[in-house]
Amino acid sequence: MTTITIGPLAYDLEIVEDLKTDEGVGLFGQILYTEQVIKLEKEMTPERAFTALWHEVLHGAADLYRLPFEDSEQTIGTLAMIITQLLKDNPELRYNAEKA
Repeated sequence: MTTITIGPLAYDLEIVEDLKTDEGVGLFGQILYTEQVIKLEKEMTPERAFTALWHEVLHGAADLYRLPFEDSEQTIGTLAMIITQLLKDNPELRYNAEKA
């Protein structure tokens, strides 16, 4: 199982078919803070999955560090898009332990 570390917390990453809210609304991703689990919908393109993962990671960081936008879907969504586009367009921004 893949683990994503956000600060001192390790979140298990789960790929789920037909991911929905308790109300039945379809989701690309979901973070469960108390269980330390990030869930991603299985049926997505790699680009959508990468953005959804960043979206949930940003929720986790905002919650952990009490950032003022922790409940703002618009802010989290925008930041996720900015980060994923920057990493796609500028691979040199990705951390490479061998070069560090």
